[in-house]
Amino acid sequence: ETAITMGFNPSDPIEDNQMTTTPGFFIAGLLIGFGAKLGGGCTSGHGLCGLPRLSIRSFLAVCMFLLAGIGLSTYAANFGLGHLVQNSI
Repeated sequence: ETAITMGFNPSDPIEDNQMTTTPGFFIAGLLIGFGAKLGGGCTSGHGLCGLPRLSIRSFLAVCMFLLAGIGLSTYAANFGLGHLVQNSI
């Protein structure tokens, strides 16, 4: 299945409730940079370079990334952000 057959159409207008404002992107970029600095690298770096090198630090980081993602998506689906999760599937 492609993204278009699943209901995503790139030509659809962006809605205001999608939090895609310029300040929102700026804040998200700062948070991503802070997280990469705090975690000693980005998710891709830990997953693609650290795991093959058998780095314990990267293994723990990847586990935390997965647990945080699963936890946040579960929270979002069950406590009021379900419409965002439903639309992304």
